[in-house]
Amino acid sequence: MLDILGEQTAEPIKILSLDDKLGFGKYKELPLKSVIEQDWQYVKWAVDSGHLCTDIDKLIEYHMEHRPTLKANDIINFGKYKGKTLKEIYEI
Repeated sequence: MLDILGEQTAEPIKILSLDDKLGFGKYKELPLKSVIEQDWQYVKWAVDSGHLCTDIDKLIEYHMEHRPTLKANDIINFGKYKGKTLKEIYEI
């Protein structure tokens, strides 16, 4: 295998499938699917930083199918509305 600079790498790069377990970081030993569901920002960081090699199209497709949907009684945990529900913010 060649790395980006065209030099031999010590180990071949493993391209993870959605069922493979991460081998690094705070989600080490968890399947990629679980990490996508729990912490999408972490997955994005891992891909952008080069820590994670995977099929990006499958990764995004899985995320889009399993992303959480906010409900009226969910509490916002950031920003100026932190601690309020969507119902309170929009007076539904």
